[in-house]
Amino acid sequence: FNDGNDSGWTRLNPLAAVGGSANYSFPGGNTYRIQTGASPNPAAFGQSRAGSLRSDIDHGAFRVSVDIAGADPALQQDFGILTRVSSPGLGTLNGYSATFDSDEEKLYLSRVDAEQATTLESVLVPVEEGKIYRIVFHGYQDQFLVEVFDVTDLTTPVVSISGSDGTYSEGST
Repeated sequence: FNDGNDSGWTRLNPLAAVGGSANYSFPGGNTYRIQTGASPNPAAFGQSRAGSLRSDIDHGAFRVSVDIAGADPALQQDFGILTRVSSPGLGTLNGYSATFDSDEEKLYLSRVDAEQATTLESVLVPVEEGKIYRIVFHGYQDQFLVEVFDVTDLTTPVVSISGSDGTYSEGST
């Protein structure tokens, strides 16, 4: 996203049809920020959520990374990476996720079935406010590895988790 746009990416806002909002911006010209408004009905539709997918590329093997910069520790939010995604939409998305839960300070590796996550593995992540972290999600066949790095040291992970699941063999990121 260093060119200041998300060309080639499909914006995903599962709650759009029921009044959910999502904003996509590029603060500083090269940082991709995705923000959502409150869920229009958390009891019926769950929490607000949004993302961007490379829906034109299906893959089985992958290595995807995202830097987490300027996350607000006061917000209760989960963010991360979805891979092998199929059927994106409200109540239909399938695939795998590597997500960080900010209020629990925990990293999750999960299988996602119809937008419902099943935890494969999890680990506490010791984070320091003001630092930038990189989440790297690897997958090959039915094996997964998620690593979290402090961006000042991309050779030694702060934490890592691995897991195995063969439910979804390919999809978009």
